[in-house]
Amino acid sequence: MPLTGPNSSTTTAPPHKQRRLSPFDPPSPARRHECSKHRINQRMLTPNRTTRHSAPDPSYSDSSYSKQLRKRNHEKMSPDEQFFQHQNRLQCLKKLYPSIGSGTNSEVFLCGNKVLIYPKNPLSTADGNQTKRNHIEGVLNVSHLADMQTMDYAGQDGFDYLLAIRNHGCPHPDETTPSQSAETINSLSRHFRETVFNDLLLSLRSLHQHGYIHRDVKSENLAYNRLTQKASFIDLGDIYNTDPCKLTGTPSTAHPIHHAYLFSNIIDQELRDLIGILSEYEDKIKTITNKRLHDENTFIQLENTLSKLSKDDPNFDKTTKALASLENILKNDFDKYRFYLSEKNKHLNEYQKLKPYQKDNLPPLTIDLWKKFDTYSLHITELSFLLSQVYKTFQKSNPTLSQAADKILTTHLNDSYNFLWKCEDIEQNINDLLQSIDKDTSETKTILSAEIQRIRTLNQLFFSVKNITDIPTAETLLPQIVTPLASSDSSETSSEDSVNSTLPAELTTTTVAEVLPSPSPSPSPSPLFKPGSTS
Repeated sequence: MPLTGPNSSTTTAPPHKQRRLSPFDPPSPARRHECSKHRINQRMLTPNRTTRHSAPDPSYSDSSYSKQLRKRNHEKMSPDEQFFQHQNRLQCLKKLYPSIGSGTNSEVFLCGNKVLIYPKNPLSTADGNQTKRNHIEGVLNVSHLADMQTMDYAGQDGFDYLLAIRNHGCPHPDETTPSQSAETINSLSRHFRETVFNDLLLSLRSLHQHGYIHRDVKSENLAYNRLTQKASFIDLGDIYNTDPCKLTGTPSTAHPIHHAYLFSNIIDQELRDLIGILSEYEDKIKTITNKRLHDENTFIQLENTLSKLSKDDPNFDKTTKALASLENILKNDFDKYRFYLSEKNKHLNEYQKLKPYQKDNLPPLTIDLWKKFDTYSLHITELSFLLSQVYKTFQKSNPTLSQAADKILTTHLNDSYNFLWKCEDIEQNINDLLQSIDKDTSETKTILSAEIQRIRTLNQLFFSVKNITDIPTAETLLPQIVTPLASSDSSETSSEDSVNSTLPAELTTTTVAEVLPSPSPSPSPSPLFKPGSTS
């Protein structure tokens, strides 16, 4: 009999730990024998494979059987039932995950270090477009889960950073920002802007080299992650659509030809209205011209009659009054004539500006044309960041210059009336601003030397160019050299280095094929920063 005390040399082995049974395990032999004894169909004991899903909710399983089942059920539903089911799922997602933005076509939720993009309206099929695509370097991967899209968290959107620079002078304001010097604050904004738009230019170049286009580049559709210090594009819904006739975009950042395609019906209607207004003023001018000719002949006859009459003639006073009344009529008609002529010339000038952007006069949409649209939108977005820096930096030293920069920024961000401004006035407004800055005698001009040079470069490359074929693409532009952050005690050296590091972007005849590193999964976002919206 073995000893069981603590000093014994032999001990019993621990009992074998059995695996915990699962509802999907096959039945035991004893259970099978029991079923045979009572004539129970053994198939009833076999687990149902259709209930085994990798996802917690069977409706979001990505198995082939679940996709076919969802598609069949989706086709059997009426449009109202599809919309009701879609809205129920949207409300469930709002309860489970925090919403980080809402776009035109989708709602965005944050799930750890992933972003869930859920469409606001039901798609034509239950699983949407799930065609597998090759990875494009510099572009975040978008995968599909049922009728949702998932992607890595890209960071806070660019419009939030734009507002931070405009209101506080730097992209990441905190409690120490008001006590920092203007050189330090501006160096933070400069480093941020150069880093972001350098990454975006390389991403856009990689995108275009693969034959794809973005179509809607703007501050709301770019993101910067402070933890990874990487900028990337978001709102990639149409990025794999290679059909050049697919129209989408934002008026504020669109090239005038891109803008004209987006609102071709409105522009054509405005041209028809202008033709009607011009014909109306033509009739008024013709009528008043004929009336003036008749009145002038009458005026000459009365003058001749008056010269023949003597002051003692009883008809002298009557003829004088008629002549004075006719002079007033001629004067009023002449004022009307000048007014009608000025209005006609004004509307004729507007018609001549709009005529080249009529749908029949626009160049055909091609992939190469879209590449120029994307490049233009990227750099007019960079212009808004530059203008925000100028506005905030000159706010105390020269309020007039600050207001001039803010006026250009406000006009640029206004979607309703910036079309003709981009066609005709943007170059002149920027030149006027640069001339005013050159006349400024404060030290602020030295702090913003790199930004001033960059604005002048963008104006020469993009906004002063009248022909779309002369606008460069991302494949022919050299990226900026990012200025390293300088400490506050070496602000003079930082300002001098920044001028040399932001030389004008020159066109090159050779296309440099940049090899971008694959985007690593982003860590969870900091709770201090709320990501912006996407569509």
